[in-house]
Amino acid sequence: MTIYSVRGKTAVLVKYLILGILAVVFLFPIFSLIMASFRPARDLIRYGISFKSISFKGLNAKNFIGLVTARDSVYLTWFKNSVLLTAFQTVLSLGLSSFAGYGLGVYRFKGRNALTV
Repeated sequence: MTIYSVRGKTAVLVKYLILGILAVVFLFPIFSLIMASFRPARDLIRYGISFKSISFKGLNAKNFIGLVTARDSVYLTWFKNSVLLTAFQTVLSLGLSSFAGYGLGVYRFKGRNALTV
């Protein structure tokens, strides 16, 4: 076994170790928010979100059930409106951007290279 191969394997191991640590650091807030959504509201108010409060005991779906069933399911109407508005804005943005892209792609003008870099 050559020194180069040992250095290469060590470098790969260190790289994956750093990437693994970064993955945990970046994914932990998402995990804690998901866990907090299943916690009872009184526990969230009392303890907040911390390392100590994240446990798998006492999890329930009452928050989600209340979200969908409270006030005659008005949340579903809000969600539907948000989806429709997002779809409309996306289609509008893509349409206008395609016109601009066509203009930049077809017409030759001074400073074209500076804009398309």
